[in-house]
Amino acid sequence: MPVRQLVSLFLADWGGFHEWTVYVGVLPLMLAIAGCGMQDARCKMPDARGKRQDAGCKRQEEGWRRQQLLVTRFLILALVVAALFSLGMNGPLFPVLFRLLPGLTFLRVPPRAWFIVAFAVAMLCGFGVQAMMRQAEKPRGWVTLVGVALAAFALLFGLGGFWLLQGNRQADAARAAMLHLALVAPVSISVMLLRAHGRIGPRAFASASAVVIVATLAPVDLSLYRVVSEAQAFSERADVAAWLASQPGMFRTYSPSYSLPQHVAQRAGLEMADGVDPMQVASYANVMRAATGARAQGTR
Repeated sequence: MPVRQLVSLFLADWGGFHEWTVYVGVLPLMLAIAGCGMQDARCKMPDARGKRQDAGCKRQEEGWRRQQLLVTRFLILALVVAALFSLGMNGPLFPVLFRLLPGLTFLRVPPRAWFIVAFAVAMLCGFGVQAMMRQAEKPRGWVTLVGVALAAFALLFGLGGFWLLQGNRQADAARAAMLHLALVAPVSISVMLLRAHGRIGPRAFASASAVVIVATLAPVDLSLYRVVSEAQAFSERADVAAWLASQPGMFRTYSPSYSLPQHVAQRAGLEMADGVDPMQVASYANVMRAATGARAQGTR
């Protein structure tokens, strides 16, 4: 995955390549940052119960805080490692692990490790919701100013990009992403600031956060969803499969370039020697390399 794809953390890749989808939403990111500094004080004992109970409560509270700190640090570490791993050969981590860790050569598509990033963000987002629901102190003035400035910038940038790309049919996805940013970012920042200043209660904040997150991610998810008919799904290279099926004798096809889709070959009754990616039978690969001149690492 190219490093430039990380821009999609803030600007959704509308209908983009599913293996490179990194968008997790604006509000989840902000809540995850808030969750990194969460301090949960669950144990509150009145002074009337005595100093011994109060001391035990404090020890229990410190134990909870240590556990939360360990979980938070683990999630942050997993997030960073998975994000660097997802960059593949474009990042600093994967090339080193590729040479050092046995068995890593059997893996493919490093960006799929982004699932761990999304999971860590979701966990930290939950911690952030808890932290904001207990928020008692108002943020400093500069925090509010930065939030308002970012919301205004996102609104103007998104609407400006949406307007400038009008008339360009090839930029429909980019226009949708710009409009999405212009709507989502100001709303997300507003929800955070309203709760930080005590303008909405804890339950209202939790409900609003859930609504905003669903409204943010659902359109992006739907842009990746495509419905095709059965005839269309089996039409790809159907003529090739039909020609091969008409050939006499017993044989197997070999197509490491995916020139013959497996589901189309199965319907045509063809036997394949491709294996299931990324696994290839070594004997077949060696025979095909000798017969066609294709290298084991692929052609360039």
